[in-house]
Amino acid sequence: MAREILDSMAPQEEAPVDAPGDIEGARRAARGMLVDVAGSSSPAESLQRGASALAKVFVAPKSATGVAARVFFVAALFLFPMALLAATLFESAYAPLNLVLAVRSIARAPLAYGFVVVFFFVCDLLLLAVSLAIGPALERGIGDPRLAHVVGLVVLSTLSAWVVLATASVLGAFRAQHAIDLGW
Repeated sequence: MAREILDSMAPQEEAPVDAPGDIEGARRAARGMLVDVAGSSSPAESLQRGASALAKVFVAPKSATGVAARVFFVAALFLFPMALLAATLFESAYAPLNLVLAVRSIARAPLAYGFVVVFFFVCDLLLLAVSLAIGPALERGIGDPRLAHVVGLVVLSTLSAWVVLATASVLGAFRAQHAIDLGW
């Protein structure tokens, strides 16, 4: 009886994702990627595995739906700073949904807005890199997993607060410099 329970808990070989609508296969693949990233022994290896897992998800679409999802994802990343600015200035949750307002405002200051988008993207990559690399580095350096977890949370929380303040500052400077150009 105990042997059967232990055998049922052993890792099973999982089938690859074949069909585009195979939800269970996609879940198994995502779980496998998380295990690959979490099982790293060094921060550099963890960062490399995390980057390769993200590349598998975002770079190689297998269907038209995957291509459309990536197009919408990139569009959302591009429109996010302007939508955030619109929500803040108009004090409305509906202002970011006005696509005409966002696109027209971006067209009035494209170069400066491009710098804002690049800054947001670099900050997001910084948070992603630190979140992938900090766990293995702290566990190896500190030794106690619970203490490493707490220290990691404090470091990531501090970095996240800095990123929020930095991106808000850049967005505010963009608004102050281009208030007349934007027209709102």
